[in-house]
Amino acid sequence: MEDSKQVWYSMDLKKTNQEGIYIISFGGFKNNKSISKSYRVSPVFTGKDYALAMKEYTARFEQFENKKKEIEAQRIEEERQQKIAAEKVKAEWAKQQAEWAKQQVQWKNQQELIRTANTNPFSSDPSTSYIFSVNKLGWANIDRLYSNPATKEVEFTTIVQRQQDYNSISITMLFDKEQIYLPGYQKKDLTFGFTHADYEKPKLPVGETATIIVTGYMDGRLNYAMEKVTISEKQTVVLKMQQTTEKELKALVEARI
Repeated sequence: MEDSKQVWYSMDLKKTNQEGIYIISFGGFKNNKSISKSYRVSPVFTGKDYALAMKEYTARFEQFENKKKEIEAQRIEEERQQKIAAEKVKAEWAKQQAEWAKQQVQWKNQQELIRTANTNPFSSDPSTSYIFSVNKLGWANIDRLYSNPATKEVEFTTIVQRQQDYNSISITMLFDKEQIYLPGYQKKDLTFGFTHADYEKPKLPVGETATIIVTGYMDGRLNYAMEKVTISEKQTVVLKMQQTTEKELKALVEARI
C-alpha cells in the first residue's frame, strides 16, 4: 500500500454511529505540503481483548500527544534563545560601532588641532615603532640630521593617495646609513612633512637612501605603503596604501630594515 511508505506525524481515531466502525485519520507532509488520509476501520479485537487494546491505544496516544507538546515547547524555547543571542550580537556590534565612531571623532579632532598648530607631534604607529626598537634603530630628533654634511635644504613633498579615506595616518622615514627613524606629520595642505612645523623648510641628507613607511586605518583595518627613496634636492613621493595585517606588516618592515 502506497500510504504505508509515507511518514505520518499525527493520528486520530473516532467512533462512528455504526457499531464497531471507526474513522482513523493520519496527517503528514509531502513535497512541503500538508496532507491527510482517513480510513474506515473496525477493531481486530472484541470483548475484553478490545477493551485492553483501547486502553493500550489511549495510553500510547496520550504519550504521543505529550511528546508532540514537548517537542513544540523545545522548538519555541530554541527560537527564543536564538533571538536573545541574535539581539545580544546586534547590541555588541552597535556598541563597537559607537566606540569606533567616538574614536574616529577624537582622532579627527586631534588631527585638526595638529593641522591648525602646523606642528609635528613626533609620534609613530606602535605597530612599526616596536619593530624599529627591536632592530635597535634610534629615534631621530630632526636636529640630529643637521650635523650630517650631506644635509641640505630641499623641496621634499610626500603625498598619500586618498588620505581622506583613512581614520588615522602615521608616517615615518627610515635612514639606511644613519640607522635612525624620523616620525613625520600631516601638514595643513594635507601633504606630509618631516620638519618641526609647516613654517620650517625640510633639511635632509641629499644622496642618502631612506624608506618611507605609512600606516593608516580604514574602518579599523590596517593599511600601509612603503617606498625606498634616494634623497634629492627636489622630489615628490606619492604613496598608495593597501590593506595588510600587523603580522604581515612586521614581516615586511623587518625584511626591509
